[in-house]
Amino acid sequence: MKSFRKITLGMTLITLLVTGCGKGNSSIDSGLNSSSSVGEDTSSSIIPPTPEETTFKTIKEGLKYVYNSKNYTIDVAKNGVSQYQVYFSENYIGTDSSGAKKLNLFVKDKDGIYSLNFTNDTFVSSDYHYDSENKPYRELYDGSLVNSLYQYAESFVNDFDDDEVGPYVISEKKYKMQLLKTVGIDENLYLELNTVESEIVNGRLVFTLRFDEYRYSLTFKDCGISENKHYKQFIEDGGKRTALTEDKEEFTRLLQLDNFKRYVYDFDSGGYTLTENAHPHYFYTEYSSGAVAGYMSMNCAAKDGEDGHPALKGCYYFTVINGVPSFSSTPYNENPDIPTFFHYPKFLELLNNKQHLMVEATSSDIKYNRGNYKYMIYDAELIKDFAHNFSLDLSWNPTQYPPYGLGVETKLDHKNPENSIIYFYYLFKDKGTKYCYQIPMFGFGQVGDKGLDAIYDYYND
Repeated sequence: MKSFRKITLGMTLITLLVTGCGKGNSSIDSGLNSSSSVGEDTSSSIIPPTPEETTFKTIKEGLKYVYNSKNYTIDVAKNGVSQYQVYFSENYIGTDSSGAKKLNLFVKDKDGIYSLNFTNDTFVSSDYHYDSENKPYRELYDGSLVNSLYQYAESFVNDFDDDEVGPYVISEKKYKMQLLKTVGIDENLYLELNTVESEIVNGRLVFTLRFDEYRYSLTFKDCGISENKHYKQFIEDGGKRTALTEDKEEFTRLLQLDNFKRYVYDFDSGGYTLTENAHPHYFYTEYSSGAVAGYMSMNCAAKDGEDGHPALKGCYYFTVINGVPSFSSTPYNENPDIPTFFHYPKFLELLNNKQHLMVEATSSDIKYNRGNYKYMIYDAELIKDFAHNFSLDLSWNPTQYPPYGLGVETKLDHKNPENSIIYFYYLFKDKGTKYCYQIPMFGFGQVGDKGLDAIYDYYND
């Protein structure tokens, strides 16, 4: 059975959270300036600042500026080679990598905050981001939507001596963890992080994260004069937020349901002969033979008596053959949350980046044309997330079968959503030849079984 899987996607927007230091060991090893590097050193730390740029004499002075400022850029370099920049401004916060043509900004206008990306050589803007009360976020620097150093961790700033210039070793775990998040490194790699240092280099505040075989440096530059040229071009060309259409709002609503069906291709029979059924409490596959196999959430205390059982917690495997259910005695997974365990489509990064649904597909991109709503997602990270979510990377290793797009087609019935159908088209290549794998989703809100519901009710407190 191909199941949905949970994945932590690499950050599409890398925002710098506060780092901290204590009065621990301020000495560092003699290899501070001799760590291994790859390629030419292009990090901002070695480039002298311009006369217009605000510079600093001490770490404390630099941190105080960042604490009170909404205008600077952080250059993120690996082994001395610049990778991307994080921009902070009154009107936007986000990342830009000119070489990779990768732009991810949160942009503020008078009515809210929206996302701005650059994909397939085109600017793509989203609708406003909304909070839990369905109100648009309006503040970039209050921490509700985007993280920044503005007015944050005053005690951290004051921990430094007035004349400290570094290199200074940071010992506190929580601050080092925040730096890992800043550069998009998995927090699970924390144990591989050797040291984190802060210092002033050429008048700029620099943090260095050292691992065994590589290092990351974060250089605060263009303080007071930071400007993102792509944002400037977008605004000068009349760019603005893009409101979602009614169909795209319905598309989002359906995928956020924990109740749907989808056909799955059976490679043994060579056809779409399997049907997966997703429900908040259970997930199962129907086979052409009539058999059923899946997993159910159980979470209850031990019960005595004739029908007694020990305490249960997790996702338990079950089968239904000739109408008779049978369950495993031990959990397949200790987390009883079925939608999280099977990573239902509501966890797709696409739903957090709906602006990518604005790009109309060409007829050559999609083999199977069945409707009027045809869109293409070209963003590599969103395609990777989708493939991992639907386990497509198990059948077609992206290294051997590189994906080049994700098509979306919808047939929506707003009055009767159970009749709606969403088609995904996973597009990949094999030795230069293009292929398309179709994923139909339907039956939204229609999955349910009285027998399974009764079992769930009994085994959940």
